[in-house]
Amino acid sequence: MSINTLSDFIKRHQVLSFFILAYAISWITWVPFFPLFIDKEIFLAGPLIMVGIFGPAIAGIIISAILDPRSDQSGRWLYWTAFIVTWILATLILILNPNLKYDISPPILVICMMTGLVPAFIVSAAFSKFPAIRNYLSSLIHPRGGISWYVLAFLLFPALQLLGVAIAQAFDQEVTWRTIEASGSLGIASIVICTFFYQFFYANCIGEETGWRGFAQPRLQARFNPLTAGIIIGFLWGVWHLPLWRAETGSLTGEHIILIIFHIINGVLFAWLYNRSKASILAVGILHTSGNVSLCFLPVTAFFFMLIIILIIFVVVSDRMWRKVTF
Repeated sequence: MSINTLSDFIKRHQVLSFFILAYAISWITWVPFFPLFIDKEIFLAGPLIMVGIFGPAIAGIIISAILDPRSDQSGRWLYWTAFIVTWILATLILILNPNLKYDISPPILVICMMTGLVPAFIVSAAFSKFPAIRNYLSSLIHPRGGISWYVLAFLLFPALQLLGVAIAQAFDQEVTWRTIEASGSLGIASIVICTFFYQFFYANCIGEETGWRGFAQPRLQARFNPLTAGIIIGFLWGVWHLPLWRAETGSLTGEHIILIIFHIINGVLFAWLYNRSKASILAVGILHTSGNVSLCFLPVTAFFFMLIIILIIFVVVSDRMWRKVTF
């Protein structure tokens, strides 16, 4: 297949090409390191594993550049400033990550610095010489919509979990609170904050949402309604995790099918917020991050899942998500 033929295929099948490339980047870099996952030595393969987690973002950048390869030289100092600042922040966040079980040493510091290059590349791409990439990532660094959507994104999942706890206790159901222990010089609040920024920089926002919602959502919505687009992305988003789940647990079980269903449900919720916030990658990135962090620290009850389902039914009906939208 020639370069021109491949380019034509990508231009005709943008979403399909995106998912193929995102899966390829992620799975090819994850699968060889299964033994490190199983032996809990994942940090030693950090840079390559992080490339896999950033597969959706990297795929979106590559496809955007292929779709419109025109370039200019505007804002190069902004590009390098964003790269260096993000690299420093991402490296510090990784060093402060409470899950880091290694004493800081020169080799570990080098691994942290190498791993920090990945989010630095994504964020700085928002100032790329390619206008197509700048437009694609613009809502990651330039908030859209009202501030209320960002507050909602930050508070929604913790609020639903705590409300689920309150309902469970009202019915005299036992609720198990997670034990959080201070780590070194970090107090509990610091651990939660560090975990939030770690998830934001290294996975949920910059790594995933730039691709799932930032690239795929608007293109699917050009053909389908938000409800259908959210279901499609939710399913593929869930399946994308399979190698990670397989590595973490040693096998795939029925619980992972439930997790995929949970991703499909959340895909609809994320599609709703994406459209409500005027196509903001940052808003859905905060929602994704906040949701994962709250799952780490707050109790999960059956009522929590019931509340999510009720909420999604409400937003689907109130926003008539079966109708196509335009921006």
